[in-house]
Amino acid sequence: MLGSSILKLDVNQTLIFCLRPSKVSGRYRYIIRCSQYHIAMGKTDTDVFQVNSPRPYIHFEKMSDVGNIVPFITKDKDGWIKHFAKSALNRVEETTMCKHSWQDDLVKHIKKRILADYVRNTTEEQFQIDKASLQDEDTNI
Repeated sequence: MLGSSILKLDVNQTLIFCLRPSKVSGRYRYIIRCSQYHIAMGKTDTDVFQVNSPRPYIHFEKMSDVGNIVPFITKDKDGWIKHFAKSALNRVEETTMCKHSWQDDLVKHIKKRILADYVRNTTEEQFQIDKASLQDEDTNI
């Protein structure tokens, strides 16, 4: 299900959801679960970000039942951004199989523009320095 936030996502915020599934045994059965946003977030290698505000998908099944609350854990509020950047780049790889999104076209254009600007504005000497620094460190960009 879609997550929700206003303007800036704080993955430490608490979520409380009430699910009303289809009729069970002739009556409605409500299930209440809660968790922090980062626990309920779906994370795959091909996640898409949502329109208007950051709204990573959340999964009801990852949330805790009211009687089994998980201790509060504070995460980096912006840690999710790197995940979605990596997912966006994964989505535009030729070998990645996923449902096409308008975001894929956006990422392809951004990637092409950044590469063109870098090639146009970088000396061979600076390129060699940049290449060596990337080979020396383990980067997850």
